[in-house]
Amino acid sequence: MKKAFVLLSLIIHRNPKRRNAMKRLLTLTAALAALAMPAAAQECEDGFRTFGHELGTACIPVDPERVVSGNEFWITVPLVELNAPLVGTAGHDFGSELDYFARLEGLGLSHLVPGDIPSVGRSAGMDLEVTASLEPDLIITTIYEADLHERLELIAPTVIVPAGTLAKEHLAFIADAVGAME
Repeated sequence: MKKAFVLLSLIIHRNPKRRNAMKRLLTLTAALAALAMPAAAQECEDGFRTFGHELGTACIPVDPERVVSGNEFWITVPLVELNAPLVGTAGHDFGSELDYFARLEGLGLSHLVPGDIPSVGRSAGMDLEVTASLEPDLIITTIYEADLHERLELIAPTVIVPAGTLAKEHLAFIADAVGAME
């Protein structure tokens, strides 16, 4: 390998065209490597902190007061368990056979039901107007809302729960996002 590198460098050194091509290649490689590196730590204003999520980082409230969930099963139920300040949830269809919370009550799990919480649409289809009307200071959703991420960010800091994590990691992520880590 070392011999090949020495031979290559001699060939490049003797031929100006190859040397210029190699310089351009190295410059391009360095530029691509710089783009691939994570950005410098994001600066957040007072009362906010940097929080890493599936699509990057966001400045989220240290102590969120109005949280919207993008999924009733994966996010809302853990938020209810954490007594988080939940103001809206996506994914349920009150009064229909798809009403996830009615099914929980039917199974004797009413302690997991958030009570009278407004719906912000379905999972993978949050209603942006309804979400904005609830004035959240934090939105927690799944990768299924990735296409809406930039628009949700205009409403409130938005974090995407990592896909494919174990239950313990999933719950720790949500607890950390709402400042409820113990």
